[in-house]
Amino acid sequence: MNLIEDRWIPVRIAGTNEVKQIAPWEVVDTDIIGPVWGRADFDMACHEFLIGLLFLACPPVDDADRLVKKNMTAEELKAALEPYAAAFNLIGKGPLFMQEVALGEAIDEKNTRPLEALLLDGASRNSIRQNNDLMRHRNHLGRASLPFAAMLLYTFQVYAPGSGAGNRISLRGGGPMTVLLQAESQRLWDTLWLNVPYGRPSDMAILPWMQEKPMTSEEGNFHHCPDESGFTAEVFFGMPRRIFLITEDDEAVNFVQRPYGINYGRWFHPLSPYFRETAKSDWLAVHPRPWGFSCRDFFGIILDEPDARKRGCRSLLSLNMREFWQGKRGSEERYVYAVAAGWAMGKAYPLNYVRGISKLPHMNIEERKWLSDIIEATKIVSSVLYSSLSNTVGGGSLRDGVIDDFFMQIKYQFQEIQECYFDKQSCENWLHSLRGMVFSYFDQLNLGGLSERSIPYIKRVAESRKIMWLILHGHGRTGRKIYDLLGLNQ
Repeated sequence: MNLIEDRWIPVRIAGTNEVKQIAPWEVVDTDIIGPVWGRADFDMACHEFLIGLLFLACPPVDDADRLVKKNMTAEELKAALEPYAAAFNLIGKGPLFMQEVALGEAIDEKNTRPLEALLLDGASRNSIRQNNDLMRHRNHLGRASLPFAAMLLYTFQVYAPGSGAGNRISLRGGGPMTVLLQAESQRLWDTLWLNVPYGRPSDMAILPWMQEKPMTSEEGNFHHCPDESGFTAEVFFGMPRRIFLITEDDEAVNFVQRPYGINYGRWFHPLSPYFRETAKSDWLAVHPRPWGFSCRDFFGIILDEPDARKRGCRSLLSLNMREFWQGKRGSEERYVYAVAAGWAMGKAYPLNYVRGISKLPHMNIEERKWLSDIIEATKIVSSVLYSSLSNTVGGGSLRDGVIDDFFMQIKYQFQEIQECYFDKQSCENWLHSLRGMVFSYFDQLNLGGLSERSIPYIKRVAESRKIMWLILHGHGRTGRKIYDLLGLNQ
């Protein structure tokens, strides 16, 4: 099976429920909506795989070239991808896609592992051995078709978490956040091409599995990006794990793995935002948080951090987001959607897969500053609720859960206010809506059975509610700051 020549990617056709399999060079079909693997992480990884192929073989050189190549035909794309076909065989002899062929020369049953170990949410070997795979059950993936196995392997390599001595993590860390610009048309080709970085075609020798000698890291050495830009085509095809798939009758049945794959160092993935703890520390890829994606997560992911000098420039938007705000991408679109997704991880295990989408009209610097102020004011309002609850219900997960739910409840209303630039009435309505939600949460948690509580507790509730009311109506330093950010003090 060849991942460039064969039809293996399941996609949905626009206006129908039809799903068909296509080869990568057929993505230019305007009727294709997107991949449908049945797993959200596979769908996102498939986007990254296709964007990586395009960047490897035929990236746009400049703005004019991006517009020209956007109209390329399937035959033109096929001609551009064909020279790389030898590097994308999944099974057979010679170099195999994201695998170390030498591991298949002497397969020992003791070293084979089930395919479900390649699922980020699959049961680990230790949890099976200790019989504590309660939340992540074993045996839910046995044999797999070759297309599924190919996407399983790719997803694992590019999202690989840390799990055991010598088991290297992906070049962005385990379960990184990916930010895609989705085209207004929501067609697959338009979205893919919108996210392909500028560059020149690469030699397929740059791919890790095409090296004469596999790169390993038994001595702990790091593999840093050789290019000044911070990334090459390898960034889409990182290979931190040494793996070989075992197949039988055109199906994958299990795999072999050895420790000490490539130990990635300083790389910048063009589809991921980065942050650093201090102005002098290393950049790290942003990872999703378990509560989902809402407006409080915009800073450093969708929008630049406010007051960057004060924060020491400790966040860096993904390359595609930076170039969108600079007008280098999507200028022909009325608006685009920003899709942020990834695995929220514990120490070495997934908590849940998070995916959020936000509509982004074109905004100049002043308009983005206005939107940042709206978000900052909303976060301050949430902190007022947080502080008020600490005086009544106390700390702990209940209070944190209320704030998580608060932001998830307002995310659809936030989409509407994004399009109301400098509209004072809209800002007043937004604050009125936030007030209503804040008091609703506070009253639900504190007023029930209040008559049966102690007098000191009742006083704390009354005092906390009074202070919250004053702040949300513009009183005090915090209240004035909320009003200033929303432009209501003018």
